[in-house]
Amino acid sequence: MNRLFRKITKGFEEIQITSSMMMDDAEVAVITYGSVARSARRAVIEAREQNVKAGLLQLITLFPFPRHSVEEVLSQCRVVLVVLSQCRVVLVPEMNMGQISREVNRVNPGTAHVRKYNRIDGQFMTPDEILSQLMKL
Repeated sequence: MNRLFRKITKGFEEIQITSSMMMDDAEVAVITYGSVARSARRAVIEAREQNVKAGLLQLITLFPFPRHSVEEVLSQCRVVLVVLSQCRVVLVPEMNMGQISREVNRVNPGTAHVRKYNRIDGQFMTPDEILSQLMKL
């Protein structure tokens, strides 16, 4: 166990894989993973078409949790919008009870407002559903 733990912690940065899109000027960020990521990507593109500055952080690997990438997004967000920060809120859409939103909140230093959107009925989450949630923020 110690050998495996050392192996993971030594290569921690190398095995955490994320992808981001349109985060440079995002006022609303979406953090997602898995099959929901395709719908979220489309929702972010459609939000941009409607002049909502949305961005996306896709978590490709979940273990070890890509804490540094998530913290970077959260650090750009503030509960109260100030001059130096651009992001207002983070949306975490998931097709479960909120396991990743719990992890996002765990690494949140308290500066970002994290909203979760869960669906647990087994139906695929559509881009329109995520876009609807983005428009409410």
